[in-house]
Amino acid sequence: MTIFGRSYTLMGSANPEYMLLLCKYVDSKMHEINNANPQFDPLKTAILAAVNITNELFQNREQSQDIENFLEE
Repeated sequence: MTIFGRSYTLMGSANPEYMLLLCKYVDSKMHEINNANPQFDPLKTAILAAVNITNELFQNREQSQDIENFLEE
């Protein structure tokens, strides 16, 4: 699988199509950051992509918790 121009071999219990989807998402986030900040080196780009993806995760968790709380009321 390729992320930001580098090939990786990933192993896991998830189905290969799902793993490819994850890699494509990470790749797209890295390219999004690189397009806005082409002077960043690949490591900085990867770290910023990780922070952005983690922010999305936390926001989704918060929204899910809000919905759960609403449904419990």
